[in-house]
Amino acid sequence: MPKFVAIFLAAGLAVAAYANNLREPEVEIHATGLWGVAGESFTVEAKAKSPDGDDLSGFHWCLCDASGAVVLSWKKHSVTGRAKRLKANLSAGSYRLRATDGARFRGDVPVRVLPRENPYAHTLPPIEIHEPPDPETPSGPVRFWRDVRRKEFSQAPGHLRTPRRIVARLCAAYPERVDDLADLVDRMVADMKAVGENALVCPADWDGAPDHLGAWYARFDVEGLKVFPMLELDADAASSRSARHELHRRIERLADVGMRHKSFGGICIRVSRKDTLDAKERARMKEALAERALWVVDDADLAELTNPLRTEDAMALAARGEFGRAARSGARTSFIQVFRTLPAVMFSDEGTPRTDGVRLRQATYEGMSWFYVVNTGATSARVKLEVPARTRDLAKDARVGGIFGAEVLVFTLGPGEMRAYAAPETDVKCKFDSGK
Repeated sequence: MPKFVAIFLAAGLAVAAYANNLREPEVEIHATGLWGVAGESFTVEAKAKSPDGDDLSGFHWCLCDASGAVVLSWKKHSVTGRAKRLKANLSAGSYRLRATDGARFRGDVPVRVLPRENPYAHTLPPIEIHEPPDPETPSGPVRFWRDVRRKEFSQAPGHLRTPRRIVARLCAAYPERVDDLADLVDRMVADMKAVGENALVCPADWDGAPDHLGAWYARFDVEGLKVFPMLELDADAASSRSARHELHRRIERLADVGMRHKSFGGICIRVSRKDTLDAKERARMKEALAERALWVVDDADLAELTNPLRTEDAMALAARGEFGRAARSGARTSFIQVFRTLPAVMFSDEGTPRTDGVRLRQATYEGMSWFYVVNTGATSARVKLEVPARTRDLAKDARVGGIFGAEVLVFTLGPGEMRAYAAPETDVKCKFDSGK
């Protein structure tokens, strides 16, 4: 090769390398809170980095619509340093979050806003649930005379809220495309309300969309339902110290994001056996969740709603969910309606029934006696139940006890059927007899 040709090529390569070094770096946008509901304020928390991990400065944030036009911008928020909290309130549609230097856009993250109106809500009207009322806060004089009688003095109480029982649906699979997730969320909300379920257990991980939990949070925040992200743990992983450590880290990350939403109910851990996690390990996991729940379920519990009630009371139940008529069967809906009329406090077994499947349980809460009878067996059972005066059937919201004395109720409980009651006194017991 002639000498002047080699010099020319070398000079060209040097110029190209110099020009490449002058080219501004690309931008990677890392963001959470990428889902919202039309007409509702939501927050996107975003940070921009170069591919080598360096924070970038001198850029500002923009939200663009499908045509590329800027619909919202935050000119006072450069992307340098820690993540920025970007407040938004947009109409339904798909948007792109981008960084800009004033000349061109850098990076690209999808932001999706769900419609305010659920298209399935009209075809699946919600059923009526008579949840226990919140206790009344006594006035100053009433509290004073009560304290005088008790020979004690109390602080003015804040608003007390009755703990609610949870009936959750398990969402076991996601659609193939993230674009179909919004439709799944709308269908799920309408179907759950038609059945009476008030919570959803959904996989915490999905390769199709790392931010998929934001879709559930955004819609459920508005609908008044709860979300429990689910992590799976088998017996072999539970015995590994590194696996347990990673599980704790994942719980902390999920809790950090979930705590920003009122629909976040806690974390669900799905295990292969009930003894996979001991009490000490569960207590450690619960630390990251503050007041939210740590819910451990196994496959047997998920088979049908009444399974956990065979051995003891349960304040939360979950089962695999179906859409359509199967999900809204009369027996299932009736059970959910009755179960949710009870406060979320632990009930203890009363008496020893002759049949294996029927259980009577009772609890005292807020100056009342609460009790329920449930058939967890596979066949119908005849029940004879003596209830105190002024006892009320909670699902029907009707008095079934006598005005001045006890009343005997005789009825047949089908498989999976439940009856719930409350009496205005705390020192009463039900007399219970059952047989086929």
